[in-house]
Formats: sequence, C-alpha cells, structure tokens
Amino acid sequence: MHKKVTGVILLVLGIALDLYSKSYVFQHYMFAQKTPVIFFLSWAPVYNTGIAWSIASNHGVLITIISFSLSLMCITEFIRNPGFFWGFICAGGVANTFDRVVYGAVRDFIALSYGAHHFPIFNIADCYLSLGILMLFMQHYFGSSRHFTLLGDR
Repeated sequence: MHKKVTGVILLVLGIALDLYSKSYVFQHYMFAQKTPVIFFLSWAPVYNTGIAWSIASNHGVLITIISFSLSLMCITEFIRNPGFFWGFICAGGVANTFDRVVYGAVRDFIALSYGAHHFPIFNIADCYLSLGILMLFMQHYFGSSRHFTLLGDR
C-alpha cells in the first residue's frame, strides 16, 4: 500500500510540476529567446513537434498517437507495479502527451550550454522519463541492489 501511495503522489506531483513549469516559462519569457538563469542554464521556450532532438518533427500526428499509446501502456504497468521508477516514467510520458494533445507539440524550455557547446532544449518531463528509465535499467541490470530497494521498487 505504501508503495502505491508513494507512486501515485510522485505521478500526480510530477505531472503538476512539469505542466506548471512549462506554463510559467511560456507566459513569462520570450518565445525562442534564451534568458540566462545561471552560467550554464537558460530558459528558452520552444515547441517541439518531434521526439528527442526534434527527430521526426514532420510526423506530429503519428508521434502523438504513439505517445498516447505508450502513455497508456506505461499507466497499465504503473497500476500493476506502482512505485518510484514507474511514477517517474508515467509522469514524464503523461505530461508530454498532454502537451502533444493540447498544443500539438511538446513545450520545451530548459537550455544547457557551456561555451560553444549546446545541449538540445528539453523540459522537466524529459528529466522524469530519463531518470525513470535509467533507474529501471539499473534495477534490471544490477538486480535487487539495496539502493533500489530503498527507493521502493522491487
């Protein structure tokens, strides 16, 4: 029961934080203009109709259908195995799918750069997805490590 409650709270808070952060940045910062936050971090609100690094950006409808389907699959897995990892993955997937359905694109705004090196712009939901998948992979690869057990998934 504790695992399920923790997972649901993580899921709901994760979606809310991502959607709020996107709305805030898109309302308060100039579209497609980088606004420095700290030396390597800027806000740069943009719409991404593709997937990671704007791949397949001319296939928005297909990507939305796939994203919606994957989100449903993820929620199904979360219901079967609620917990930390799936909470992160579902929060990221559902938040980005919400953007695709409502805005026709994912709202990205986090820009990282150092000198001439620029990482593609992303959002908090992307961080959730990346962390959740990384932790799930590590749990699978390393097995029942005590560190992963402490996070609530087994």
